[in-house]
Amino acid sequence: MTVRPRWVFVAVVLVSLLALARTQLYYGTLFRGWDAQYYYAVARSAAFDGDLDITNDLLATPTPKPFDPDGDGTFWRVPRLDGGRIWSKYPIGLSVVEVPPLLVGRAIRGVVEAAGVPVAGPPGYSNVEFWAVAVGLVLVFAWSVAELYRLLAADYGTAAALVGVAGGWAGTSLFFYSAVFPFMAHALSFAALVAVMRVARDLERGAPANRGVALLGLALGTLFLVRPQQVVIAAFLVPTLLRIARDRPVTAWLPGATVGFAAGLALVGLQLAFNYTQRGVWALNTYAAGGEGFDFTNPNLSIVLTSESRGLVRFSPVVMLAVVGYAWCWRSLPVHAWAAGLNLVAQLYLIASWSSPDQGIAFGGRMWCDNAAAVSVGLAAPVSRLPTPGRAAVAALTAAGVGWTTYLMARYVLDG
Repeated sequence: MTVRPRWVFVAVVLVSLLALARTQLYYGTLFRGWDAQYYYAVARSAAFDGDLDITNDLLATPTPKPFDPDGDGTFWRVPRLDGGRIWSKYPIGLSVVEVPPLLVGRAIRGVVEAAGVPVAGPPGYSNVEFWAVAVGLVLVFAWSVAELYRLLAADYGTAAALVGVAGGWAGTSLFFYSAVFPFMAHALSFAALVAVMRVARDLERGAPANRGVALLGLALGTLFLVRPQQVVIAAFLVPTLLRIARDRPVTAWLPGATVGFAAGLALVGLQLAFNYTQRGVWALNTYAAGGEGFDFTNPNLSIVLTSESRGLVRFSPVVMLAVVGYAWCWRSLPVHAWAAGLNLVAQLYLIASWSSPDQGIAFGGRMWCDNAAAVSVGLAAPVSRLPTPGRAAVAALTAAGVGWTTYLMARYVLDG
């Protein structure tokens, strides 16, 4: 049986919309949190005010409790510059992607209000606009899952790809951050990583180098705008690039490499310019202004791997199954698969070395779920090589892992 990628896309969209509807019914809104409100405030500022000063945008939020727990309107928890301006330390990538669907939501709200139907909430902060942005983000994510499925199906077959995609999505925190609470950057980071993997795979299979290397630069630059630490994956793609430089004429890859480098540099420059508008300094990292940073000599791996609040092993046991898959199939895995897997390991180390390895208020391993595509590879690769009983066993273990993660997610939601 062949399952076309478009059906995977449709399935992800439908499941995500059902999860969003349930979220709306449970919380009364899709919108909450701390980081997510900053991302959204930047998008709202650009779409409604034509600037990047988020002070009025954040103060207008209908869910101010994280910033103003006393409810007295002081927003005392929000860092400000001298003069009272609120600034954002967050990467701009998600905000950029949120702008188009937010404008769509604004237009829909205008039509609804013109028809005489009142819409509650300040401009940009109604359920109409929240739903428009959420659906837009779901569509981008569903496209990336369909692309991952296309990649896995081509390499390992339909059944293996389905097991891999299901386990990687629903067996990790990625489901929560793509379908229950999509206003964080993790699902978009996942999409950018899938794009990097897809381009790298095509290059490995002999695709035109100029086009591929240019697209790789663009994908890595986009990834930097969404989640800068994830560009570490580029280091693990160096063997592919060196092989291209060695085996193909310079004219077959140098123009593309120049375009890709320029595109990536331009996107990094966009983040640099945004940080200047927020802090008045030219810096790629504005987290340091709040005392946040890495301590690479003292990683807290116990929190990331085994803790009751964040532990990878506890919350996403399918990852352990994927590790077994990598170990068993290590000789046959292509470079892009190893790049994804090694990047997942690198991200665990980076998270453990971060000044907040507990990752704030979150479901499970929030900061590493971007790398769920590597989990999908680790599940799909062995399935493609097993006889029917072995496939059934992996599928059953994956289903059990998904069930456990889903149970923990339900508890997390119910516990508030």
